[in-house]
Amino acid sequence: MSGQHVGSFGPFDAGVDSLAAGNIEAGSVKPEARKRLMDSIAAQFARGNCVYAVLEGALFDDLPAQLGAAGIAHRSLYRGGDRSLVVGGPWLVDLSHFHPTDDDLYEALGDDSIKLKDEIVARPADPRIQTEALWQIVTDSRAAVFWIGNPSLTEGTLHTHLRTINEILVPGTATQVQERVTFRHADANVMAQVLPALDEEQFVRLLGPANSILFTPHEDWGGGLKRADRPDTTIAAPAGPLAFSAEQIEFMKETRLKKFDGELALALQQKYPDHQIGDDDALLDWVSVHRRQAQSLGIENEQHFMDYLDIVIARGDVRGDEQFQATMNRRGWLMEEKCRHLRSIYLPA
Repeated sequence: MSGQHVGSFGPFDAGVDSLAAGNIEAGSVKPEARKRLMDSIAAQFARGNCVYAVLEGALFDDLPAQLGAAGIAHRSLYRGGDRSLVVGGPWLVDLSHFHPTDDDLYEALGDDSIKLKDEIVARPADPRIQTEALWQIVTDSRAAVFWIGNPSLTEGTLHTHLRTINEILVPGTATQVQERVTFRHADANVMAQVLPALDEEQFVRLLGPANSILFTPHEDWGGGLKRADRPDTTIAAPAGPLAFSAEQIEFMKETRLKKFDGELALALQQKYPDHQIGDDDALLDWVSVHRRQAQSLGIENEQHFMDYLDIVIARGDVRGDEQFQATMNRRGWLMEEKCRHLRSIYLPA
């Protein structure tokens, strides 16, 4: 399990800071799914289509340095600010051109100085060779989302579009109708959660000038090769930022909670192999019920959920017990202190 908090269960971040921290979750992409993705990218190039990759910088060790060393053209989808946030943010990769060198960017000015060229021309590269080099960097293909377009789709056009979806609108608080949050669209696990929640207008807005999106999320989020194509529709993309309704946010939250319940159930099976709660479905239902009970008590941390479930398995429902209530209502105590005290009462060593 990944030390998650129910309170942050959503594919969006309330700011770029949390994105740069790299909220890496357990899981993996199966080799056969990665192979299908690689074959699909090669097939798109063979058809003459444009293929661009968007990589989640937070999932790499200095991604721009690695791309630069490989000579792969790349550009950040963030501007300015703290370098660590930029490095940990999304990067657009152009697989049809080399990354510019100093010789590409500058020209001599006199005997001992240089100046930026008036016209900088990108050097074409063999996309097959560049893609092979990219796969050496992208060892976990969860960290890449590929955008497919017609031969006319330029890097500049896609870059401009992708910057418009770096932040999206979600329902705000009582004093704020909508809140602008970071959308981690370069993370395949995030896209696996978001795409099923979109309506047709939102999907068209997400695609922008592209025709398709390809990605491979971890098995925890559905696994396999995922492909989303532009629908055969005359619906125009809505103007303004991509916005999500409260119902869509709740749908995505429930998806994450179901996954979390499955992780809790697996942990219980491993911890209590002889405990008879029921079959897998019954155990999952049992976990879901008691996870909601724990949430109602203010529990959000994964370990604290396990503390609560340990107590329920050993002692049953203790929420009405005087000692339990006194502990949970104690002022000035963190949840960590409360759970530790509850374990000393109900699960003495």
